[in-house]
Amino acid sequence: MRILRILFLLALIIPLSASPTDKYEIARVIDGDTFVLDNGESVRLIGIDTPEYLQPSGAESKAFAEKLLLGKLVQLEYDTQQRDKYGRILAYVFLDDLFVNAELIREGYARAYTQYPFKSEYKELFLKLEKEAQLSKTGLWAIPAVKTDEDLYWLNTNSNAVHNSSCRWYGNTRQGIYTKEPTGKDCSICGGAHQTATIQKNESDTQDDPIVYKNLIDTSYS
Repeated sequence: MRILRILFLLALIIPLSASPTDKYEIARVIDGDTFVLDNGESVRLIGIDTPEYLQPSGAESKAFAEKLLLGKLVQLEYDTQQRDKYGRILAYVFLDDLFVNAELIREGYARAYTQYPFKSEYKELFLKLEKEAQLSKTGLWAIPAVKTDEDLYWLNTNSNAVHNSSCRWYGNTRQGIYTKEPTGKDCSICGGAHQTATIQKNESDTQDDPIVYKNLIDTSYS
């Protein structure tokens, strides 16, 4: 275990040796923001987030990425941090002159993910494209949140918090979906799927803005 930990730390600090002109073939798409190269390395796109395949609308994001990338040759551009905690390469990806990270956001199949720092010029571009996709209801932004009789929870897709029907935030956050699978973290007010609150807050506390629009894009980093 200690040896594996040392090897992982070395992978984080040793720079990748690829030249900016090196091209790699996409061998497999895992989901909208993660894929595997023909050399076996996994790549996570920087600055964006899409639903995982088994999450709501994950299949649509994956299908778009597969149509765009599978079997194609791409170039990778790196940032300061070149690998994540899972050992995956972190990269901006280019398909000829197409900036793949940005294209996924522009088409509404990803959202800008700014929890971790990355190049400011790309961050500004991603946020601009995300806003345009939201306003034009492009891709996943066009799909409304619809409640069915089987849905028990509300998943805030901005904070990844799960709310049950007793919570004031149930169906009432800026971004979210109804779901029967509590895949996020439990709300600290209502207890989420476990229905035991750990923190009490006053009605004046602001966890989220009033509902403006809802979407089906999850923000959990994965």
